[in-house]
Formats: sequence, C-alpha cells, structure tokens
Amino acid sequence: MSRSRSFGIAAIFAASTSVGFAQSWNQPWYVTSAEGWGPGVVESRVDDCFPTKLRKMAVVDDFRATGRPVKRVVWWGTVLSREQLQYPFLIAFYKEVPESCKPNLEKVIYQCVPARASLAGYDCNKRRIWKFVADLPFWFVGAEGEKHWIQISEIDTRSWRVGYSDFRWAFHLRSPNYSSWNTCAALGFDPALNLFNITDPCTKEARDMAFQLFP
Repeated sequence: MSRSRSFGIAAIFAASTSVGFAQSWNQPWYVTSAEGWGPGVVESRVDDCFPTKLRKMAVVDDFRATGRPVKRVVWWGTVLSREQLQYPFLIAFYKEVPESCKPNLEKVIYQCVPARASLAGYDCNKRRIWKFVADLPFWFVGAEGEKHWIQISEIDTRSWRVGYSDFRWAFHLRSPNYSSWNTCAALGFDPALNLFNITDPCTKEARDMAFQLFP
C-alpha cells in the first residue's frame, strides 16, 4: 500500500475516534500495520431482537463499569452490503460470573437500536471497516468497578438478507494509547449458550472487540 493511502486511512481513524467527550471505556478499532490495515472481524448474529436466540453464534466482551450511565455505544465492523447500514443492531449487557472471565448469559439487559455509520478503514482482507454510533434510549448503569460484558449483534430477521451474516464485529488490538485494559479476551457463544474462544482472522490470536462506551 502506498504511503499516501496509509496516511489517508490513519487520518480517517483519527477522525473516527474523536467523539468530543471522554469515554467510559475505550477499545477502538485502528490501523495496526504498515500496509494500512487493522484487525479483522467475526460473526455476531441473533435471530430476532433477543440476545440469546441465535442461528449460529454471537460475541461478547468484558468491561468495567464506572458508575456513570452509558448513553452512547460506538463499535466497528464490516457489512456485506451498504444496504445493511440502515438496519438496527442488538446491544446487550450481562453481569459477569464472579472471578470467571465469563458472562452470566441468564442475566441480561438489552435493546435494539439504529446506528449511524462512517467509513473507518480496512482489515487484512481488504474489507471496509465501518464505525457505528448508537445512542441508547435506555441507559445502562453498572456499579463502579463492577465487571460486565457487552454483546453487539446483527438482527437477522431485520437485516438486508435474512439467513446470512450481513454484519461482522471488528476486533481490537490492545495498545497503551487506545485501550481500557481488561483481563479477559472476547468470547463467542452458540445457540445452546456454550461459550468458546474466538480469534482474530488477521492475526490468529485471541483479542478483545472494538467498542467504546460514553456517558
């Protein structure tokens, strides 16, 4: 990739991560290679507007609450077609099973919301990565320091092509500059609610997911 294109993508990233006020949690997607690409993506899809009703798999990642309400969620991912950008997403919050690095999938707060999208860059497979911004109609509040998990998923019955993975959530590469450090890598879960490890297809390593939380 040319230097000019790499600089252009870096500029897109700088603009895409600036929201204007301090994050409660900060794990953005950003360009990580000299060639100008960033981390890859993984499927996260539910059948309808319900967090644990899914056809194949969904993805969750952990964070620590600050005691302030979460009013806005930002995340990164790819879509199969631009038409998918007009459809809503499911955002769910779970409590953690104490000292386990696992969410309690039986205790969930969730809502289905529209999102605004803007281009952020490309992953290692040259897929466009989009930045999504959603304002929550029902704010999430967790006790300061308490561990929770977040799920962001495509809603299959409200998507561009029912029965296909039209959205994939992007991974985050930990960095001292851009990370709210946590202790657990992201996990997938299947229709039987079995949790399993997932890996970034660009690096073949376990990663966090790319998202930010704002008060």
